[in-house]
Amino acid sequence: MTRAYKVNHAPGSGRLVGRAVKKERRAAAVEQIKLLLAEGPKTAADLREALGLNGSTAFAYLHHMASDLRIARKTGTQDGKGRELWELGEDLTLPHPDAELDASFAQRAHTVPARQVGMWRDAMVAALFGPAGGVAA
Repeated sequence: MTRAYKVNHAPGSGRLVGRAVKKERRAAAVEQIKLLLAEGPKTAADLREALGLNGSTAFAYLHHMASDLRIARKTGTQDGKGRELWELGEDLTLPHPDAELDASFAQRAHTVPARQVGMWRDAMVAALFGPAGGVAA
């Protein structure tokens, strides 16, 4: 029994395409999404249908626009089918994208010098590196 599978992407847009081509496609899709969202809030499904993309690709583009470019955000409301609406604008609940500011709040790891405790040292090792901490050689 054979099945015919529906292909949700354009021919030749599989994994064998280079990164540069994928970046160009994403940039073009982001511009189209900006134009569509300028008309008003839309769901990811509406954008997917308008652009002819599969669902995961359309959502990945929206996530890229929200988290990396910070030009799209969820409205907090849903359409009649329970799908989240997206609009243009920065999501102010996201952390600040400044790397220096993030690094200033990052916890610093404390390093503790290693000590040999409770083990005897060979006479040659003790002669070269000194006795073990707290233990006579």
